[in-house]
Amino acid sequence: MAILALLVSINTIANFLDMNTTILVGNIVYVPVVLLLVSVSAFTLIKLGHDGMHGIAWISLLIASSLWLVAEVVWIFYEMVLQVDPFPSLADVFYSLGYPFLFVFMLAYISPVRKGITKSSLSIAVSISAVILFFGLYQTIDSSIELDSLDTFYAILYPVLDSILIVPAILGISLFFSGRVNFMWTMVCFGILSLFIADTIFMYSQMDDTYYTGHQIEILFYFSYVLIAFGVYDQVRIFGQKNKIQ
Repeated sequence: MAILALLVSINTIANFLDMNTTILVGNIVYVPVVLLLVSVSAFTLIKLGHDGMHGIAWISLLIASSLWLVAEVVWIFYEMVLQVDPFPSLADVFYSLGYPFLFVFMLAYISPVRKGITKSSLSIAVSISAVILFFGLYQTIDSSIELDSLDTFYAILYPVLDSILIVPAILGISLFFSGRVNFMWTMVCFGILSLFIADTIFMYSQMDDTYYTGHQIEILFYFSYVLIAFGVYDQVRIFGQKNKIQ
């Protein structure tokens, strides 16, 4: 909570400053935030190993977070060094490559409690995903006349990736409300949900040309990284307690 409050404060203060400072702060903050997720992912993999479904989850998360770290560095290079618009760019290649690994992570992460997933919760999750995808693609097609081909490609790709990710995230949250998992475990799923909302608003703001690095929407991206990191770290604590008992 302290980290989340600090990130909100930094973003809010930065948006009261001039645009150049806001963009600079927006770029700088991403580095330690993503590094937090990379560090937790690496620590979890080292601590708990790569065996079983959880091992697949830790490896996938480390790859996804590492790709996102590279993406952030590339974004900063484009915007701060080359001083060109970083969307779309090579940064988006690394961002989008992280999503399949995040999906594998989510599947492996909820696999041990998959028996708690009901047909109704699965159908609801898929239905929500389909509705989200429909409106995302509709908005993109409606705006595509004002976008070039690469803009359109990523405007379609991100809603597709998000609609796939949102299914295991909703299932994870439903498991929490049914008492199958603890609250910190569910932080991972809330992190995915936060990422989805941030991606959606990001694409809309890109289409109407209102987005800038340091925008208030960045808060949701920060939240996604932090929530996933602390949700995963809690698993290290739980496994450590189990080992002590054994």
